[in-house]
Amino acid sequence: MEAENQQLKEYSNYLDKNEDELRHFKHDYENLLNSLKISAEKGDSKSVVKQLAKYTNSQFDEKALRKYKGVNHIHVEELKSIAITKLAKLYNEKIPYSFGCEVEIYDIPKIVNIFDLVRIIGVAFDNAIEESQNLIKRTGDNNSAKVDAMYYQEDGNFEFKIRNRISKGTTLSPNVLSQEGYCY
Repeated sequence: MEAENQQLKEYSNYLDKNEDELRHFKHDYENLLNSLKISAEKGDSKSVVKQLAKYTNSQFDEKALRKYKGVNHIHVEELKSIAITKLAKLYNEKIPYSFGCEVEIYDIPKIVNIFDLVRIIGVAFDNAIEESQNLIKRTGDNNSAKVDAMYYQEDGNFEFKIRNRISKGTTLSPNVLSQEGYCY
């Protein structure tokens, strides 16, 4: 519970920081456009391109911008919390990942126990993270691993998907995967 609270606090701080950075960016962007306009009016297109490239490289950390991408669409606190916790773990472990949630999720079907769902999602994420860590250890290359996850809801039904890369030559069958305590 302590770790989840810490992750939620980190996410809240992340949003606050991004709001401040967005305001700062808007101010800088207006100044940059004025500077570029003057250079363009003088016909100095090389200078315009160079200034724009320099600014872009200094202001954008693409990975950090994607850290919690899509989480803002999740309005079920338990689902949001597990996503934040596991995405932070992937980010901190430097495991390449993507997360998608493009639709607003306000509730789950009444027949679904939220705590069971969170447990299942958590285990699926943990398994993907563990296999990714093992794959990175075997190959020595962080880019050999990748975890893709998504939440989706349509017509009141909730779906999630978590995929990860596995070592070449590994074959997995439902019978093997469903065995209690299975570990590759």
